[in-house]
Amino acid sequence: MTAAHIEFGEIPSCVRVKLDTAFIYIDRDVVDRFQVLVDAAPIGPETYENKSPPSDINFGITQSWLENAKRVWLEEYDWRRHEARLNTFPNFKTKVGDMEIFFSALFSTRPDAIPVLLLHGWPGSVMEFLPMLELIIDRYNSSTLPIHLIVPALPGYPFSNKPPLDKDFGLHDAASLMDGLMRTLGFDAYIAHGGDVGSMIAMILSATYDSCRALHVTYLAPNPSELPTDEEELSARETQHLARARAWRASGMGYALEQSTRPATIGLALSSSPLALLAWIGEKFVEWSDETPPLEEILGITTSYWLTRTYPSTLWSYRSIAKEGVQGLPTSREKPLGYSLFPRELGVVPRPWAEKLYPNLISYVVHEKGSHFPGLEQPEALLQDILSFVEKVSPNFESYFGSRGILNGTH
Repeated sequence: MTAAHIEFGEIPSCVRVKLDTAFIYIDRDVVDRFQVLVDAAPIGPETYENKSPPSDINFGITQSWLENAKRVWLEEYDWRRHEARLNTFPNFKTKVGDMEIFFSALFSTRPDAIPVLLLHGWPGSVMEFLPMLELIIDRYNSSTLPIHLIVPALPGYPFSNKPPLDKDFGLHDAASLMDGLMRTLGFDAYIAHGGDVGSMIAMILSATYDSCRALHVTYLAPNPSELPTDEEELSARETQHLARARAWRASGMGYALEQSTRPATIGLALSSSPLALLAWIGEKFVEWSDETPPLEEILGITTSYWLTRTYPSTLWSYRSIAKEGVQGLPTSREKPLGYSLFPRELGVVPRPWAEKLYPNLISYVVHEKGSHFPGLEQPEALLQDILSFVEKVSPNFESYFGSRGILNGTH
């Protein structure tokens, strides 16, 4: 048991079910087989498109990047090191309906701690929030931490159960499970934070469930027909952000079309070789990041997908986005909304437009650096945004704390 388990793993008295401690361990023979497959996997021949320098990914991942990544995977990378890092945090599993959900948690012992649900995206996992959790452990103890942090693995993603095989599953189903998880933990009022797919689920939570009292996101998905068109009111920087996002939509959406329209094919194809999976996932971390995360992080997330055989079972989110999210997702226009804009995010909503679309917007923070993976790239900035937002919305939790016999629910 680590110091973090002892300090932040004390289960609050409000929890309504027995929580099982989760220890991540992949069988040795599975890890050994994975290494054999990496070693045996060939790298495709050099072409005009893939012979660019590793930093030039106009046509996708380059041959030289993949060759180096394969060498590091074989000679330097150690899955057990990532396993040990994951296991430093208090991890749990619990049933929500028929599905077992894995989650990491940092529980506060403060009676007025506000529950915060952190929802990851694709191709992420709980691992993209680890740098932020480590900052919290360094700065707080359980008696000073003003929030309970719950970081679930979404259904079908590494360490959680896969979606059902006999019926469809989408964003609204995932939102129902996430709300069920929070209420199972006794958190009948909480803040939902999300990025990418996690943002979309958080939006649905805000519009659908009374228990979600506030929403903080790094990605907004309004109905395209509702977006303002007047760009004269935008600053030069906002115009630049918008132009970059439009350029990406024009040239970088091929993966999304494949994952949303032919998930069976791409799921089976990338399950045949860990190197193929690394090329597909690695491209996203290289292209979508302001500063490319360390290769160790990219290999860690890709390895977790491979060892848990979960890449195909994450694709429900893209099918669902194509079906449910094209015309925007339901988002509360009443509950407090916070938006952190990282400049190289794939989709942005400039402040003047956000203020028109969301009268409930109480926090709009623009950062100088960062992109689609702020939890990995800018954990300090993301943590401060979330904590500042929590402080702003804490009055919304007074009735919640009052119902539990806590007189002061402010921070």
